[in-house]
Amino acid sequence: MGKRPLREFIELLRRTQAEKTIYDLFKDGNYCAFGAVMHELGVPDKKLLVMNESAKVCDWIEEEFELGGRFPWYIWRRVTNLNDGTEHSFSEIADILEKQWIE
Repeated sequence: MGKRPLREFIELLRRTQAEKTIYDLFKDGNYCAFGAVMHELGVPDKKLLVMNESAKVCDWIEEEFELGGRFPWYIWRRVTNLNDGTEHSFSEIADILEKQWIE
């Protein structure tokens, strides 16, 4: 199977019913933006616990999604800043990313 379009990342983030956390992919049953998308794609929670490093998340992003010339570190930093730094909801993060990356 080929890489998923970045739009799919945004749509998964928009429709997830996961509860939000900050600073961790998965903690106490809650997810950060990346963790929520990974969860939606069937990545087991136990795997999220061991992937909680920026380099591992960047590798996953690059393997799963067509980045349209964007560097994985750029994607990681932007989404992480929106999730942790400003504490936007998943839907708000999806709206911001869509305006910046898709439109």
